[in-house]
Amino acid sequence: MRFNYYFKLLLCTLLVCIGQVKLHAQVIEKINSNWFFYKGVFTNPNPAIGEIKAVANPVNLPHTWNREDAFGKYTAMYKGAGWYFKFLNIAVLPQERIYLKFDGVLLTAEVYVNGKLVGKHAGGYTAFVLDITDYVNHQQENVIAVKADNSPNPQVAPLSGDFTRYGGIYRNVWLIKKKALHIAYTYGAENVQITTPIVSAETAQVTIKAHIVNEGKATASVSVRNSLYSPDGELLSTRTSKLNVKSGKETGFSTNMPNIGKPKLWHPDHPWLYQVKTEIVQNGEVRDVVSNAIGIRWFKITPDKGFFLNGEPLKLNGACRHQDVEGLASALPDERHEQDMKLLKQMGANFTRLAHYPQDKAVLDACDRLGLLVWMETPNVDFIDTSAAYAANSKNQQLEMIRQNFNHPSVIFWGFMNEILIGLFRHYTDSVSQHKAIRQTQILAKELNQLSKTEDPARLTAIAFHGDEVYNKYNLGNITDVVGWNLYSGWYGNDFAAFDRFIDEQHQRYPKRSHIISEYGAGSDGRINTLAPEQFDFSMQWQQQFVEYYLNAMQKRDWLAGSAAWLLADFGSEVREETMPRINNKGIVFFDRRKKDVFYYYQAFFQKKRPVLHIATRDWPDRKMQAQEGNNNIINNEIKVYTNALNVQLYCNGRLIGEQQVKNCSAVFKVPLNSGQNQLMAQAVFNNEKVVDYAGVDMQIRPFQLKQDTAFSIGINCGSNVWYYDTDRNYIFEPDKPYQKGNWGYINGDVYRPVANRIGHQLQIAQTRQDPLYQTLRVDAQAYQFDVADGEYEVTLEFVDPGVARNTLINDIGTQAQQQSQKRIFSVVLNGKVVINNLNLLYDFGTRVLVQRSFLLQVSEKKGINIAFQALQGKPIINAIRIQRR
Repeated sequence: MRFNYYFKLLLCTLLVCIGQVKLHAQVIEKINSNWFFYKGVFTNPNPAIGEIKAVANPVNLPHTWNREDAFGKYTAMYKGAGWYFKFLNIAVLPQERIYLKFDGVLLTAEVYVNGKLVGKHAGGYTAFVLDITDYVNHQQENVIAVKADNSPNPQVAPLSGDFTRYGGIYRNVWLIKKKALHIAYTYGAENVQITTPIVSAETAQVTIKAHIVNEGKATASVSVRNSLYSPDGELLSTRTSKLNVKSGKETGFSTNMPNIGKPKLWHPDHPWLYQVKTEIVQNGEVRDVVSNAIGIRWFKITPDKGFFLNGEPLKLNGACRHQDVEGLASALPDERHEQDMKLLKQMGANFTRLAHYPQDKAVLDACDRLGLLVWMETPNVDFIDTSAAYAANSKNQQLEMIRQNFNHPSVIFWGFMNEILIGLFRHYTDSVSQHKAIRQTQILAKELNQLSKTEDPARLTAIAFHGDEVYNKYNLGNITDVVGWNLYSGWYGNDFAAFDRFIDEQHQRYPKRSHIISEYGAGSDGRINTLAPEQFDFSMQWQQQFVEYYLNAMQKRDWLAGSAAWLLADFGSEVREETMPRINNKGIVFFDRRKKDVFYYYQAFFQKKRPVLHIATRDWPDRKMQAQEGNNNIINNEIKVYTNALNVQLYCNGRLIGEQQVKNCSAVFKVPLNSGQNQLMAQAVFNNEKVVDYAGVDMQIRPFQLKQDTAFSIGINCGSNVWYYDTDRNYIFEPDKPYQKGNWGYINGDVYRPVANRIGHQLQIAQTRQDPLYQTLRVDAQAYQFDVADGEYEVTLEFVDPGVARNTLINDIGTQAQQQSQKRIFSVVLNGKVVINNLNLLYDFGTRVLVQRSFLLQVSEKKGINIAFQALQGKPIINAIRIQRR
């Protein structure tokens, strides 16, 4: 093995010396495979491979150690140190430099080569490059050791945020070999910046600026050759400059390429990409080469007319994006990044906000190719630390973001703060520290804005606020080119129309500001569906209503530059509980990227050229309902169709239900559904093209007169308006309702609403995975009555004490809790017999712990089943009931 190593090294050296091979400028190798990982403290950064194999696990990159524990209900996510080791033979030729490039290590990193510290990096979302030439041992295997640490760090953003900060080397790692004479690395990027200072539909000028570094021993006379290629690959022009670069120094140059006549302009509809190749040539040999794809376009934003691209108005329509995926967390291969951008493009989007941090290069490359405009930002989220070290690191992250993504034509906004005051008053509790934090936030915002303008005057700066006047009070709205508003009226609080009132008032009061909706959205849990959606019920249907209102409201305001939905896909959020603990489920698609029905509403709304037709029943294909009195065979349901056609027809089981004119890209039909499988077909014409969509709904119908149901089985979602699919029992629980003779229902009682305009609470429940079923409850019910036939039944009663309602969380822009927990002692009487005596949930089991009690009951004399609650202290509660005939 050693013989082969030295033979290859000798052969390469000889070939260079005799001039038979012109070695190209650089060798770039992705070194993601065959690493070892150790979680915890490791004191030896230069171990032998045997020592590592004994204690560490083999892994491939990208990798995060939080792939599983970030989603555990009962265990804390690990935040601390993790060590990565790679054993690597590295052949280094004379006059060659060796670099390691890390695309992302969260949150801080220390890199060692053969036991010696090469460098550190603070910030988990930007790349960094280290020169390891002087640390490499050419005669033996080298030990690369990386200490990653995702512990909270008061000097490094983000300090907070409604997203999980997964630890690890979760992006690619590269081994790069360059000649001693090469284009310099600065802030993790090769220092080549390409601009178009003159650009129009008639002509464009391309300017190339770069820095060359000479790490050789003598001054070098070089030629810099820049070549510009058309989107078709044709060489358009070449410019060569002569430079002398002193040993150990950097030298900059700037070149204007010959103007391009009638350039092919980059646009979401036709994202034409030119190529610029920059070569460093010495003595006829290429020492370094860097290629960049560029787009020729220009843009602006105005307070009264919104966003313009290439001189034409363009509404920015899209969604925000977090970088994690179910099963992988943040450790994604490049292909998964690209697939998300393709999803956005398929949805009809032309814009994405990359929240709340710089994302992988594969994302930007895909946006360039596909035609997606980008808002990219650094992770100053919720509040800042007031130290000088935090400010310095924030500026460094801003510089790294800009330098590393400068040449991507898709980027139009540089952002640097998100809802930066939402956590300030919670984190800083006294007036003195609050005043200081506000002042430092103002200073830092101005400094980051100025830094961005100095680095890149052509792009716009942006900042995102939550819907609160506090930002105007402290004058943060006059710093950037664009003010973004994260608005959730109709979800966290208020009604839909509060959105209109708020944004119109902002436009009227600040007519010189350019506004964009940087977030809007509502949660949706695929297990929750309803015919009567209401605010904050997490039903798929309320999310649809929310989006249908907002998109229409935003689109008709010409002065509004655009919007980014919150967000493309459900994502990990360690601070969230709600219906899906550790998940924020406001996505247009699920965490695993399955499309929700609402995806097709976006598609119908945005897509102008291709037909869209979608029967919106995929979120709710299996239904269980009771018949209305007098008809046990048919139940009427409203069925929604999303389309960009003008009219649509809907058929059910081969029968025409009707034809409707489409309004706001949707049509709703009242459809009689039979018991069993129902086949739906929608039909429309778009641009003279006939379009058809098919879907199925499986309906279980229970007779209205329960005595007719000889196989009676029912689950009641007490105090709730939704059907809930229990994934463990593979069973559907139905929404609560008042008693009707011959049927079933509650007698008296109230829906539990600890917060105004919200049903139930959003805190996780112990001993179950079916949290939503137990977050709603009926309070102070007198009884439930079921008029079933005589026979033997199993009755299961399920209780969860809701505990003390928490104050508003940092990720919740709603109102304060209005109700508190109370001591409850009650008994349960089943058909006149006490089956549970003096139940004290709080004392016996604690808060938010599932308690299940099951009883066998013989029903006779046509009395049905009566479940009565006797209050001894406080008000009785019940969360769920299941009754099964045996």
